[in-house]
Amino acid sequence: MKPDSITYFAYGANLDRHGMQLRCPGCRPLSRAVLPDHRLVFRGAADIEACTGESVHGALYRVTPDGLAALDRFESYPRFYTRKTVSVLPESREPVAAVVYQMAKRKGQGPPWDGYLDIIIGGCRDWGIPEAYIRTVIKAAAASYFGGQ
Repeated sequence: MKPDSITYFAYGANLDRHGMQLRCPGCRPLSRAVLPDHRLVFRGAADIEACTGESVHGALYRVTPDGLAALDRFESYPRFYTRKTVSVLPESREPVAAVVYQMAKRKGQGPPWDGYLDIIIGGCRDWGIPEAYIRTVIKAAAASYFGGQ
């Protein structure tokens, strides 16, 4: 039996609430959240990778199975991104299982596509994600021009 709703962790373009509503009608924004022991990297688009001691800030949404299918299409799952379940810490600080997308081909780094970084930063600010983390996002984008962090 499929669940009626799925908790989804957004860390890239899907931080933009308006864009998320267009891609995934009926999704419900829940709260900010943190994915521990991972870092944000850019490979043209945002990606996450395991990194002890670092964390990725993002947001949680409640989506329906149809909404998850829409996200799968947007993320070009399973060709471009794979999907997995991770444990994130929402503002309540009680761990929650959430679906997240991670790039399928994880080699190297590359700068974000034109306008993409602005979408992520705007989404971060809309969610009230700390400015210190936004600086981390900008540094990750800058590092991607040189192939590493």
